[in-house]
Amino acid sequence: MATIDLSNYSTSLYQASSSSFLDGNVFFDTVAGTVDFGDATTYATLDLTGHGGGATDANPLINLDGLKFEGLYAFENQERRVDETLRAYDRFTAGTFKFGGAYDFVNGRKPANDTARKLFRGSGWRELTGSTVNRKYFGPKGLGAIDAASVPSYQSAQYGTSTDFTKLGNLDEAIQVFGDAANGNFDNTLSSHYFSIRTYGKNYGRIDTLGTLGITELGGYSSGAALNESDHLTTVPATYPLVDVYGGAQVAPWTGMTLEKLDAAQTETGFAGADGNFTWTLNNTGAGTLDECVAYLDAIAQADAVVTVGPTVPVALNGKDYDTWYEYTATGKIRPITGGGDGLGVFIEGLTGTDKLRVEFKDNIGTVCVYPVYTPVSIELGQNAIDDALAWFHLFEATGYNTAGATEYQDATNTVVKGVATNASPFISGANTFIDFEHDFTRAELLGPCTEAAFSENLYVYAKATTGWSYRIAKLDASDVRAFALAEQEEE
Repeated sequence: MATIDLSNYSTSLYQASSSSFLDGNVFFDTVAGTVDFGDATTYATLDLTGHGGGATDANPLINLDGLKFEGLYAFENQERRVDETLRAYDRFTAGTFKFGGAYDFVNGRKPANDTARKLFRGSGWRELTGSTVNRKYFGPKGLGAIDAASVPSYQSAQYGTSTDFTKLGNLDEAIQVFGDAANGNFDNTLSSHYFSIRTYGKNYGRIDTLGTLGITELGGYSSGAALNESDHLTTVPATYPLVDVYGGAQVAPWTGMTLEKLDAAQTETGFAGADGNFTWTLNNTGAGTLDECVAYLDAIAQADAVVTVGPTVPVALNGKDYDTWYEYTATGKIRPITGGGDGLGVFIEGLTGTDKLRVEFKDNIGTVCVYPVYTPVSIELGQNAIDDALAWFHLFEATGYNTAGATEYQDATNTVVKGVATNASPFISGANTFIDFEHDFTRAELLGPCTEAAFSENLYVYAKATTGWSYRIAKLDASDVRAFALAEQEEE
């Protein structure tokens, strides 16, 4: 089936004689002043013999597909043309035609309930009694890629309570943005609304009507909204099942993870540059890997529950209501960021090895903190030094050398590179032939005067096949090129 609109309403909508929906799927209740719908979830078949059909025809009104307001408006026009009884009562609908997908319920008419309202697709509307506006509904229309089984949600304020849409998959369900005293008594038409999709195992998405869509005032109309999700590269449910990562059945290492706001900023060291001060920390007492930590941050961001602890005065943040807790840098590194909207730095405890090279932090004042990349260095000794039992070595920085302020050169462990040129020194290897150590080089030190460092390889395959008359078939030749450039990320 498909969404019911102007192209198919005449063969998809049938006026029912009552709210039992035995012989139709649209009931105009002229007494109550409501319109109601019987969709195929509840009423799988209809007796359409009175409409020229069969006694058990399939109901074309599918809940997920729904109907556009334009389809209902055209259907009412069609029915009033042939139903003289219906003509004797006020209209239910009217088209405004000022905005896309904008219609009105008029004369105090309205949908029978919120279930009926949630069937509309690609539409917004007002509900009017005379010139008085009783309700306004804004209709976000999804333009992105969201799995059919995923559950999007919305918030009427940036960190307000999240409400799941009834319709699964792409956005296409209207939300109430205004209600008079008898219909909620609120006006959120000037409030930026937030739409989120957070399916564990996916990259999450979040947009808002003002900042993303540029809509300053919401009303009874529809607008496109490009909310997307995509498969996550490392948070794979088969590898890190949600039940293992978060909740009452957690297993190690996630049992040792909590997201904590500290009473006072904590200073972290060991970075290539200055130390960083962080107020938020992801405790990781179980020595989880970076991928396991990311899975935990994904898990708490989709949880409709308080996911933070501390400080002395608890900061109780609901995971689903707040922002996600990390982002990707331009070079693909994981950068933990605050989801609490406070601008404070987030640090991940307990990372080791190459995981440290895949993460980048920003501290409380926005200073970028990265761990150093240590490069092996080998210095070959001359034969005279190898033969001299009294030979020694001692490295200094070039800047300041030959002055009283000369600076000794240190390796990755902050040990000065010096000693006797024999195997008695931990720096000597290869039969007294090499001085070996590791050091953190800056981008400028690595590239020196060469501002661009790249490599390219061309491969050409020369076909030897012939036509049989000594002519080579040149069109079978093939070639390809592969190139890459190596450069450390620029300091921010």
